[in-house]
Amino acid sequence: MERRRNSVNHMSDDFTMPEYTLYFDTNTAYSKKPSEPISGKLVSAIALARKHTSVEVRVPEVVFEELIHQQFKIADAALENLRKNARTLKDVCGHKENAALDSDDLITGIREQFEAAGRQSAITILATPVAQIDWTALIQDSCWRRPPFEKPKSEDDLAEKGFRDKIILETILHDAKNLKTGVIAFISGDNLHRTTFAKQINASCKAEAYSGFDEFVGHLDLLQKTKSNRFAKTVLSRASAAFFTSGDPNCVANSQGVLKYLNETYCEELSQPSILQVGFPKFPQTASNFSTFTPPLAGTNMYGTNWLDELKLWTPVTSLSAHASPPVFQPGLDNNRYHWRSTITLVRLLRRNSPQSRQYYLPPEERIRTKDVDVRWSCTVDPKTATFTDYKVEAYEPQFHDSFVEADWKTRSAYGLPLFPGLEESEE
Repeated sequence: MERRRNSVNHMSDDFTMPEYTLYFDTNTAYSKKPSEPISGKLVSAIALARKHTSVEVRVPEVVFEELIHQQFKIADAALENLRKNARTLKDVCGHKENAALDSDDLITGIREQFEAAGRQSAITILATPVAQIDWTALIQDSCWRRPPFEKPKSEDDLAEKGFRDKIILETILHDAKNLKTGVIAFISGDNLHRTTFAKQINASCKAEAYSGFDEFVGHLDLLQKTKSNRFAKTVLSRASAAFFTSGDPNCVANSQGVLKYLNETYCEELSQPSILQVGFPKFPQTASNFSTFTPPLAGTNMYGTNWLDELKLWTPVTSLSAHASPPVFQPGLDNNRYHWRSTITLVRLLRRNSPQSRQYYLPPEERIRTKDVDVRWSCTVDPKTATFTDYKVEAYEPQFHDSFVEADWKTRSAYGLPLFPGLEESEE
């Protein structure tokens, strides 16, 4: 009786992969490469997913319009440089200036590129259901910062974010009502947008939400391996705790020395900003909504600053902390083991020892230094009980998109950092 109670539905030979209707958010489709209207990673993921099962991809037009706007900002900046260069050539060489493109030409060209990319990946663009949206309720949600609208980051912040997110969500919810079979999947890197979708979706078929396309494809890979929806769901639900549970000496991060290794390897590196984050001027950001890069340090003349001196002005005020993302299943040739990729974000709060000019009466400047490291690991999973055993760490892969972001209320809360470091200790 005990064995039957603990057993999980086993792999089934007659299992068939579910068919999916897939929606995605703007942040999952954006690419920093001007040559990619849509992220190449997204395009590849769609192709991989379709090797497993039927996947119909639909995207609200607001997503495409925002992506087109981001590309337009890049093109418009390039056009302005072209005009300046043309005037320089005229002054130096006497050449006549060529007829320049205008903004309408840029938008037309960009839109054609996006439409071609959409056709190539068989992506259906959904018109905004303007007549079906409850605008009165939307206005109230905006005023009261109900999700996906965001609450102010601090008491003096009167702005709100979320209008485009709300329109994207309304478009998806309206379209999903007409679906009767298969599984609905929504992919968004915005946690609030994703959780709001999960709460508000009202469809006759199953709905799932993912933080990225790799997570979605990993889920399909796991379904293909286990051939059981129930077993795959159980394995996924246990994978996060198996890899990292605070205070659990038996989890992979502790028992296999992952946290110890990362602390010894990166503690010194994260005790100051990286050279790239302090010492060199950056071009204006063309996608601030999707970038974690923080503009040059407030009040600093980047062209006249000795960046080595600037590095020495920053010191850590907290110890190194680690935050693990949900493990992503990695298909492998070893049928007896389950292979995973877990991303650990290392976090440290830094403080500038001396104020910038004209900042002598402001609180000390603090920023959050982060670094992502992918941990490849594997384990065996009991085919009856879905119990994890025999952990092995196979590789550490540091990523190159470190960040050095403002330590505001939102980012401190996201990483569990204190609002007033040092004050908590003194109160004790």
